[in-house]
Amino acid sequence: MKQIANVYVLLVLLVAAMPIAAQSDSEYFTPVFHPELTVSKAVGSIRIDGQIDDAGWIGSARATNFVEHYPGDQTKPAVATEALITYDESNLYVAFICYDDPGSIRSSISERDNIANDDYVQLCLDTYGDAAWAYVLYVNPYGIQGDAMWANAGGEDDSYDLIWESAGLVTDTGYQVELAVPFSSLRFSRDNDQVWRVDFGRKHPREVQAEYSWAAYSRDENCWPCQWGTVNGISGVKPGRGLEFTPALVAYQSGERGETPDGTEPGEFVNHDPDGDLSLWARYGVSSEATVEMTVNPDFSQIEADAGQIDVNTTFALFYPERRPFFQEGSDIFRTPIRTLYTRAINDPEYAAKATMRSGRTSLGYLVARDRESYVYLPSEEQSFGVAAGPSTSNVLRLRQAVAGGSQVGLVVTDQRFGAGWSNSTITHEGRFRLTPSVRAQYQIALSHVGESDDAELSAEIPDSHLLWNDRYTRSLDGESFWGTQSLASVVWWTSSWNASLTYLDASPTFHHYLALIRQNHYRNLASVIGYFHRPQSGLFETINPHVRAESEWNWTGTNKYTTYELCLWTRLRKAQASFYSQYVGKSESFGGVDYDNTWYWYQDATMSLGDPIRLFVAVTYGHRIARRHSALGKILDLNLSLDIKPHDRLLLQQWFDHARATRVDDGEELYDGYIYRTRLNYQVSRPLSARLVIEYDDFYKTWRVDPMITYRLNPFSVLYAGMTSNYQRLASFAPDGELSYANRLSSRQIFLKLQYLFQI
Repeated sequence: MKQIANVYVLLVLLVAAMPIAAQSDSEYFTPVFHPELTVSKAVGSIRIDGQIDDAGWIGSARATNFVEHYPGDQTKPAVATEALITYDESNLYVAFICYDDPGSIRSSISERDNIANDDYVQLCLDTYGDAAWAYVLYVNPYGIQGDAMWANAGGEDDSYDLIWESAGLVTDTGYQVELAVPFSSLRFSRDNDQVWRVDFGRKHPREVQAEYSWAAYSRDENCWPCQWGTVNGISGVKPGRGLEFTPALVAYQSGERGETPDGTEPGEFVNHDPDGDLSLWARYGVSSEATVEMTVNPDFSQIEADAGQIDVNTTFALFYPERRPFFQEGSDIFRTPIRTLYTRAINDPEYAAKATMRSGRTSLGYLVARDRESYVYLPSEEQSFGVAAGPSTSNVLRLRQAVAGGSQVGLVVTDQRFGAGWSNSTITHEGRFRLTPSVRAQYQIALSHVGESDDAELSAEIPDSHLLWNDRYTRSLDGESFWGTQSLASVVWWTSSWNASLTYLDASPTFHHYLALIRQNHYRNLASVIGYFHRPQSGLFETINPHVRAESEWNWTGTNKYTTYELCLWTRLRKAQASFYSQYVGKSESFGGVDYDNTWYWYQDATMSLGDPIRLFVAVTYGHRIARRHSALGKILDLNLSLDIKPHDRLLLQQWFDHARATRVDDGEELYDGYIYRTRLNYQVSRPLSARLVIEYDDFYKTWRVDPMITYRLNPFSVLYAGMTSNYQRLASFAPDGELSYANRLSSRQIFLKLQYLFQI
C-alpha cells in the first residue's frame, strides 16, 4: 500500500508539473486593474525629438505591463510597450517605447487629427479625477498629433484642439514617441499635490486591429475613465493662466454670374472688387479655474465647405458638424444627453463671448453672441420650416455638478431674442447616474417659452396649422405666447456578454428650442434594445453580436405614428480588419394622414481594410419606405460608398459616393433618382505644409464644386490658408438658330486668403 501511495503521489506531481513545463509566458501574465504610479520631477532638460536620451528622462517613472483589452480580454499583447512620465515647472512629459517589427509599422505624414488608420499611442488625462471629462492625446510614429475632449455626456469630441508638442521616430526595434504638454494648456485644481487619473494606450493595426492600455479594463464596467490608473507625485505646478489673443486677416475676391434682362439666359460673370476683414479672438485666464474668451468681428467662415447630404426623402432640417474654433473650444461643458446647444444656429455673429469655470466638481459656462442674420427652424410633427429671422442676441448659461463615481447633474438656460418682440427661452435639467458598474441611468427635462413675432411677412413663409389638439395655437408667427416641455428617461445595462436599454423621449406640440435645432415635436417615443456578445476563442469570427430593437411613437393626441421592430447582426472577423452589419426593419407608419401598414427594408454594410493602403466602406439599403416628399410608398435602393487609398505615406485619396433611388410601388413611376459624388485629394508636403483638392458633384441639383487650398499650420491656432471655391451649374442658353442647349458654367467663385496667429503672454 505504501508503494501504491508513493506511485500515486509521484503521478500527481508529474501531472501537476506538466502544465507548468508547457505554459508560455502569456499564461503567467497578470493584468493590473487601477494601477498606480508615483512621478518625480525631471532631473534635467528634455528636448522633444523622439530620441528619449535626454538627462531629464533619467529616473523617470515607468509604466509597463500593458494589456490587450481589444480584441483580447485583458491578455498579454503581441508586442511590448513602455511609457515614461516626468515633469518640470512648465510641462508634463511622456514618452512611449513601442517594440515592433519596423517594417510592419503603419504611419503617415498627414494633417493633424487624421491618423485614425495609423499605429499610434494615446495619453488620457482626467485631471480632476471625477470621470466627468478628460483630455485624450494621440501621436503616430512620425509625431503627427491628434487630440479630443472626452465628456461623460457624449463621448469623444475630436474637433477639440490643444497646444502641445510631440515628435516620433521609427527605430530598429519599433518606434518611439515623446510628448510635452504645457500645464498652461491644461485645467486642474489649485492643490499643491495633484492626483490624476491617467492611462497610456497604444493602437496596433495589423490583421487584427488590437488596442493596448496600461490599465486593465473590465467589460462589465461602462465608465471608461473610472478604470484608468492613478498618477501621484506632481506638485507645485500651476494650470493655464495669462492672455492669449489671435488676430486674423481675411482677404477675398468673389464673383457670380448674373442673368440677362429678360431672365431667359445666364448673363456675364461679374467679379467684384477685392475686400477683406480683420478679426480678433482673445482668451484670458482669470485664475487657474476660470477663463474668459471673446471675439470681435470674427471670421466664422468654413475653411472647407460642408459635405453634401442627400435630402430628397426628409422633411426635416439637416444637421452639420461644428468646425469653427471659437465654438469648439470648451464645447464639452455644454453637452447634455439631448442636445441643448447647436452652435451653428448662431450663424454670422458680430461678436461673441464665453466664460468657463471649473472649481472642484462644479463646472460653469456662459456664452453670449450677437448674430447679424439668424435662421430659425420651427418644428412640427412631420416636418420643420426655416425662417430668415434677422438679427438676434443669444445667451446660454450652463451649470454642471459632478458626483463621485462618474455621475453628474446639470442645468442649462438659453435665451434668444429677435426683433418685433420674438423670443425663445428654455430651461433644462439633466442627470446621469452610474448605479452599478454595469448600469447607467439618465434623465432630462426641459421647459420652453416662445413669444412670437407678429411680422406678417415672416408668417407668410410658414403654412398655417394647429399645434395642439385643442386648436389653441397656430404655427404661424401671429404674436402668440406659449410654453412647451420635453423629457427623456433611459436606463442602460452593459456587461461583457449582454446589453439592454429602455428609453422614453417626448416633446409637446408647443416645445420649441431654436438654439438646439429641435426639428420635431408633438411626439411620445418608447424604444428598447437587447443584445448579446459572443466572442469565440477560435474560428473565423472574433465577435458575433445579434440584437433586437423595438420602438413605438405616438403623437400627443394618442394617434400611433409608427411601430417598428429591428433584427440586427454585427460581426467582426478574427484575422482581417473587416466587420459586417445586417439589419431587417419592419414598420407600420402613419404619415400625412395616410396609413402605411407594411413598410420594410434591409440594410447591409461592410467595413474592411485591404492592408495599409486601402480602406473600404459599402452600405446598401433596399425595401419599401415612404417617399415623404411625394406622399407615396416607394421601392427604394440606396448605396453609400467610401474609399480611402493611401499610395504613399504623404498622399491620401478619399472618395465618397451616395446614391438614392425610389420608384412608386403601385405603378413603378420614378419618384427620385440621383447621387452625390465627392473626392478629396490631400498631399502633405511637410508636417506644417499641405495641399488639398475637393471636387463634389450633386446630381440632384446638377451642380459641381471645386475647392483647392494650401495650408501652412504652425499649431491649431496659427495657420495660413490660401484657396478658392468655385461652383458650376448646368445652365440653359439659346443658340443663334434658336435651339436650346445646356452646359456646365461657372456660377460663383471666391478666392480667399486667411492668416491667423496665436500670441501668448
